[in-house]
Amino acid sequence: MAAQPMEAKREKLFAAFQELNVGLKLKVPETAGELTTWLKAYCKRLKTDEKKFKIVKDAIHGHIKLHPLCVAIMDTPQFQRLRDIKQLGGVCYVYPSGSHSRFEHSIGVYHLAGKLARALQERQPKLGITDKDVLCVEIAGLCHDLGHGPFSHVFDMTFIPFIKERQGHLEQENEQEKKPENEQKKKKKWEHEDASCSMIDHMLKTETGLRDKFQRYHLHDEDIEFIKALIKGKKSDKDDGGRQAEKPFLYEIVANKRNGVDVDKWDYFLRDCHHLGMRTDFDHERMINSARVIYADVKGEEVQQICWRDKDKFNARELFHARYALHKRVYQHRVVKTVELMIVDAMAKVNNILTVTGENGKKWPLTKSIRDMEAYSKLTDSIFYQILNFDETQLKNEDEKKQLREAQELLKNVERRKLYRCIEAGGPTKEELPDKEQIKDQIIQKMQKMRQEALKDRIRVMIAKFDMGKAEKNQMYFYPKKPPNTATPGDLQQISILAMPQKQVKEQFVRVYLVPSGDKKADEESYNDIKEAFKKWC
Repeated sequence: MAAQPMEAKREKLFAAFQELNVGLKLKVPETAGELTTWLKAYCKRLKTDEKKFKIVKDAIHGHIKLHPLCVAIMDTPQFQRLRDIKQLGGVCYVYPSGSHSRFEHSIGVYHLAGKLARALQERQPKLGITDKDVLCVEIAGLCHDLGHGPFSHVFDMTFIPFIKERQGHLEQENEQEKKPENEQKKKKKWEHEDASCSMIDHMLKTETGLRDKFQRYHLHDEDIEFIKALIKGKKSDKDDGGRQAEKPFLYEIVANKRNGVDVDKWDYFLRDCHHLGMRTDFDHERMINSARVIYADVKGEEVQQICWRDKDKFNARELFHARYALHKRVYQHRVVKTVELMIVDAMAKVNNILTVTGENGKKWPLTKSIRDMEAYSKLTDSIFYQILNFDETQLKNEDEKKQLREAQELLKNVERRKLYRCIEAGGPTKEELPDKEQIKDQIIQKMQKMRQEALKDRIRVMIAKFDMGKAEKNQMYFYPKKPPNTATPGDLQQISILAMPQKQVKEQFVRVYLVPSGDKKADEESYNDIKEAFKKWC
């Protein structure tokens, strides 16, 4: 092979220097002596960086080594607030030990994300996974839950939709009436991942020196966009350094939108089971050790994706079984959902009273704080006691005082275990159910007319669903020992819970709650009326 021209070598060397010199800010070397000085400084920096790694002991994964940049991210108010956000919302009111936080879960996802990315990097060098890619994946794992609000999914999956459905229903109807039918586009549903990405921007904007630390490890704007895309599990429209075309499989590590098998779930299944005293036989180490990136035929198109050894089908079955068991026994537990519903009702009553201060001193209602990360970063589970201990003398409006007292009474009832009365129910087994408000209206129509008006504002409906997750529609792909470069979809029946056919691996039911009036005798009559109406509806 012909020797590379000296000028080309020099250009390549200095291009590498410019990349590595970020943070050092040394003079560009022009002589061999200056280059030697620079190399010594760079080697010294590497040794210093190694000392900045921290080791923490985790209940699930043992000792975890934290990258210096991730330590810098953790030492910010935006990340530290996760200590005060429970992973499982209201579960601790039923399972006392289920009080772990998003803080330790995020560290666990960081650990698993890096472990899986490095395993692929070492096992398949031709994939071209760089150390920078691995660091981006780790940061995405660490930051993926920055956008959670009070009581985790209670905020984004129950509170926000509840306010939009109830308080904004008439306003939305009026707005739509003014528009032609073909222009009535459905607004994008807000998700906590959106806030996680916004929180990263807020962190970089407000934390002095943090962006410089990103650059110190050669992470620039396109890498930050890549991290955000990894959190959402979706390819970004913005420049992500070319990873979309070259390494699409990296988007499956933290948030797998294809089949739901990702390190986020691995950690919270293991962590939740540990804290709840439940057993799971799912072995995440086995999954990491067998993971390979293979071009698989998906609906006639060759797609590069993470696949697993065929002998791991049973282990995959345990993953989905853990998901089903946790939803069935914990996440959708009747009392858990009752407590969460009461917390949501309390927050809704003070939504416009207990405002949060954002940028430039602007006051935001609880629901609209998601538009301003300065305000949103102040919302944690502490909202429970902020409401409970709020001094009503600070309010001048009598209606607001009344709303506050009602919210405080709700939270006192949660503490005293005076919960909403629930009609445990099955409901129709058909594939699609109407939404909650439609179900409520239909149940009310089954009641006597004289009771309809009295009870319409005291009936609450919740729909519980649990199934096999995304594996129903988008299966996992498995490869044989020989040859290990071809993958086929796994038979869902082989990896599903109890080996049930696909159509049976789904449960849904409706719960109807009665908000008490304070009159026990009247409440008993109301409960019986609702129960009869619900039976007719079913």
